[in-house]
Order: sequence, then structure tokens, then C-alpha cells
Amino acid sequence: TLRVFAAVDALRELDDDGLLDARLALTPNHRLQQELVAADGGFTVRAQTLELTDGLRFTVGVDRHTASLLPHLDGRRPLREALAAASTTFELEDAEREAFVPAAMPVVRRLLELGFLVVRED
Repeated sequence: TLRVFAAVDALRELDDDGLLDARLALTPNHRLQQELVAADGGFTVRAQTLELTDGLRFTVGVDRHTASLLPHLDGRRPLREALAAASTTFELEDAEREAFVPAAMPVVRRLLELGFLVVRED
């Protein structure tokens, strides 16, 4: 619960440039679940859910782009670098690549607000 209040305080102080410079880390108290469906000789992801495993135990659905970002949020590099690394996970058209960061910002803010992410100060 304290993590959520700390995140709300951090978000008040961070504009998008500040957030892009912040080192964010995924809380260790999480679980990413995938629902797969067999089709055409393989498996396709039908749904992905990110869940907090302690505290308020929030659950959110995540798309493939968000799921690809999560491993890059390790607190060692700024968000802008994590987003750049995640954007190479997919073959994106130029317009999609340009839209990747602006599209990710509200998602990152929401994950921080709910306590899935923490700002690393050290």
C-alpha cells in the first residue's frame, strides 16, 4: 500500500522527460500469466495478465508491447533506454517506431501508479 502512495507522489513530480530519465524497476512481487491457444501447429498468446502477488494484488491486462518492455525495467537504466531496447523486439514500421514511446508513456505511468513499478533512486 505504501508503494502505491510513493508512486503517486513520484508521478506528481515527473513530467514525461523526467519519467524518461528515471530508472524504473518492476517490483519482484509480480506474476505475468499468459493464456495460450493452440492453432496452426503452434501456440498463440490469447491474453496476458500482470498481477501483484502482495499488497493490494492489482491485476492488469497487458499487450505484447508492454510484456516485451517489462524485462527491460530492471532499475539499471533510464526508461528511455528500456523503451529503445523494447522497441527492437518487434519489426515496426517507421511510424510505429515513432509512436512507440508516446504510446508507452500512459501505460508506464499506470503501472507505476498501481505499484507494479518503482523508481530507483540509488
